[in-house]
Amino acid sequence: MRTATAALCVLFSAHNVACFSTTIKALTFPKRTCIRYVAFSRSSSLRSAKQEEQTALIDDLTTLPITRPEMHWTVPIQKIGWQDEDGNWFDKDGPRLGPPQNYWRQSMDERLYDQDMELVNNVLINLGDVKATILNLEKKNSARKPCRHRNLLGKWAPILRCGQKVVCENKGSADFGAPIDVPLTIDIFRTAGRKLAPKIVYGTFDAPLGEREEITIRSSDGLVKQICATESNDISILGMAGGSLLQLGGITYLSDYILIQRDQKGLTDVWLRCDDAYLGKNSIVNE
Repeated sequence: MRTATAALCVLFSAHNVACFSTTIKALTFPKRTCIRYVAFSRSSSLRSAKQEEQTALIDDLTTLPITRPEMHWTVPIQKIGWQDEDGNWFDKDGPRLGPPQNYWRQSMDERLYDQDMELVNNVLINLGDVKATILNLEKKNSARKPCRHRNLLGKWAPILRCGQKVVCENKGSADFGAPIDVPLTIDIFRTAGRKLAPKIVYGTFDAPLGEREEITIRSSDGLVKQICATESNDISILGMAGGSLLQLGGITYLSDYILIQRDQKGLTDVWLRCDDAYLGKNSIVNE
């Protein structure tokens, strides 16, 4: 019994000496060596030092709360219908006989909205699926001539920059109507003033941009830049905003709700709309 106890004591003492020795070595690392060790640990998370630096810069910025854009109904006066599990149809007035008029258009509006919000949800809570979702959207129908399309105009909030998430973690932010904290917003507008297209049955909207028409880009942190809209969709470097270089161009997907663009290295930016210009709301319509 004494022999076993003695052996255990020897082992315990050896373990303590080893732990103590390791602790002393850790405490006596030169400062530069410790920094390298931390950098090595971070690299194991598959993010480069440059990406870490960009994230740190963004985290230090004051955030702005935005909410998701509401759904754009192509036929704004239609009654929205739905069907329950038993096959009964309803609208805001109660039960109805069959689907509402233009239900096919309503279904398409809902599908387009849901596919864009899927990307937003993935950026917020499921970053691993972002790349596949972006590729899927880029294969779908998007605005032709995106740098001259009316959907380019309005207020946007970057939620992904150079493939990196820039929205702040916010409990419940994936819920519709919940605030999303973003580092900055970006306004894009005609330098010469707003220009509306002729009124149509679906409403009054901004006119498409003319070739080489000047637009102004203004960020919430002070960047102001004028460029010319062109069909070529070339990349324009606008300057520093939100802690890193901001670009416009190389747009691969543009809808009422989402803008996706790629830089020269193929890294993606995702912007989320945060105004209601796409709905056709303006003083002329409301009067």
